Amino acid sequence: MNKEHAFCPWCGAHFTQEEKNTAIKQRQQCCPLCGRPITVKYSGKRVGAVLLLAALLCVLDFGFLLLGVPLAAVWLITAVCAALLWGFRGSTVVFEKAGDAEETG
Repeated sequence: MNKEHAFCPWCGAHFTQEEKNTAIKQRQQCCPLCGRPITVKYSGKRVGAVLLLAALLCVLDFGFLLLGVPLAAVWLITAVCAALLWGFRGSTVVFEKAGDAEETG
């Protein structure tokens, strides 16, 4: 599964998967190393890319069905592609500097 590293935009400290999941649920986090606030949000560009890939998967499936590929094979292809797309869901999360904090670096 996707274990993409999340890191503090202030100091570069890496978060564990558990810290990343907690931050996603709370939408905000403080860096455990420097203590500065971090905003967690979904990247519109990345979400759009995943949705575009999902739409292309639908077109691909329809094309396979028009070409006479057996339905079981189309289901298998769809399952594999959907599993790959599911793995990218964590890549849509970005950690940004909170708007009210000032960089002192």
